[in-house]
Amino acid sequence: MSSSGNGNKGTRYSIINCQLDAVEQVGAQNISVARHSGIVFADLTEVQANILRNYGCTVEVVEKIKSGVIAPPVPAPISLQPLITPVSVLEITGFERLRALTVPLLYGLGMKIAVVDTGIRETHVQLEDRVIYSKNFTNARWV
Repeated sequence: MSSSGNGNKGTRYSIINCQLDAVEQVGAQNISVARHSGIVFADLTEVQANILRNYGCTVEVVEKIKSGVIAPPVPAPISLQPLITPVSVLEITGFERLRALTVPLLYGLGMKIAVVDTGIRETHVQLEDRVIYSKNFTNARWV
């Protein structure tokens, strides 16, 4: 703590809802601003603290500094029902109509299929040990 200009010893305060220049104008010492929250910390006399309160600032004595840990939000559960089933993929793509047009008929034996999608869950029961290669074309670390 530092002393103020009027000879009284300053006390550490947290100051919110207040412009930094107002804190400086009352003669606060050892001013610092918390980077993420924007809370101003400064050494003030009781007179300086009351002046800031009269400006409408919230001014509180800092007795202990304790950093809190914010728990991450709980992710939403993943639906167990697939939005698109393998059968609906065949219907949507018209693969059955395409297969009927080929000679000999296509049955999938020895075929490789490429899927371009916004993401697949390679651990899904129907895809397990069937995904040969995957590539993320987005900037996300995972899809």
